[in-house]
Amino acid sequence: MHDIVFRNINVYKDEEVAMPESKFMGFEGHRVSNVVIDGLYVNGKKVDSMEEANIFANEFTDNIN
Repeated sequence: MHDIVFRNINVYKDEEVAMPESKFMGFEGHRVSNVVIDGLYVNGKKVDSMEEANIFANEFTDNIN
């Protein structure tokens, strides 16, 4: 998977509930690369980092932003 854009994603959750986890997982010979997340919002507030968004990428990924 490569050259993908996710745009204007809105997550609505109760404040006391943790952000759902998301993962980008490539495999040897099947890398995930050049993925852009453009506009991720939680309860209307823009999320500015992968850590805040609870997004993880393994060692078989490149350029996940």
